[in-house]
Amino acid sequence: MGGKPVEVKEACIIVGKIDCLSFDTRATPIDDLGKVDGGKLDAIIGAETMEAWEIKLDPKSGTLDLEGLKRLEFTEYIIAN
Repeated sequence: MGGKPVEVKEACIIVGKIDCLSFDTRATPIDDLGKVDGGKLDAIIGAETMEAWEIKLDPKSGTLDLEGLKRLEFTEYIIAN
């Protein structure tokens, strides 16, 4: 993280939301993730989570493409019923 080694002593499962769309992922608690553009980071979503939930970056607009997350969330809801 930022060029500093991080010793992983524990992991957890978190449930997060992006634009009201829920997802879950495995996480490693870290005391201070730092800041980006003057704002404190609460979490970092890595490639593994983005691939699992089909979250894609749209560099042209600077946004996230959440169509895969929307489709997967809906599919999981249908299966659960």
